[in-house]
Amino acid sequence: MRHIFPSVAISVSIVLVFVFMNANTAMAKSSLLRSFGGRIVDTKSTQIRGYESAGFICAVPGTTITIRPVGAYPTEYLIPAAIRSKTKNPPVPGQWILGNYSLAVSPITCTNAETGATVAVELNPITLFGTSRPSTPKPSESGTGLSGGGGSSGGGGSNGSY
Repeated sequence: MRHIFPSVAISVSIVLVFVFMNANTAMAKSSLLRSFGGRIVDTKSTQIRGYESAGFICAVPGTTITIRPVGAYPTEYLIPAAIRSKTKNPPVPGQWILGNYSLAVSPITCTNAETGATVAVELNPITLFGTSRPSTPKPSESGTGLSGGGGSSGGGGSNGSY
């Protein structure tokens, strides 16, 4: 009996070491990611749009978005070409978006076609995201006249739909 206890203690210690090593690895990976969320304002970064309107050509490895978090100022992110929405809805202005982004910034090089000057725009890349469904106007909002009313007299009920 005395020989079993040390071997059990060593086995348990080894298992605990591996558990804590895996936990530290997971914590190290998660510390490089942050969560974000808000409403999509634009499907192009305002920085990129500004440089492109000034004659620069920007090599964007994917797409950029501008979102407005609830109660905060707009923030811009890079969506790398390999990252797709988990909800299968592409980003559209007006949608809600939620996900994770990396703290390691991705530089985007913008080059002026006339002067050759280059500028780097640094955006945080999104690693995982999902968007809400695109909003579709209700029939009463789309201007089709399908309000469901019974006429101008308000006699109501003449169409039989209750």
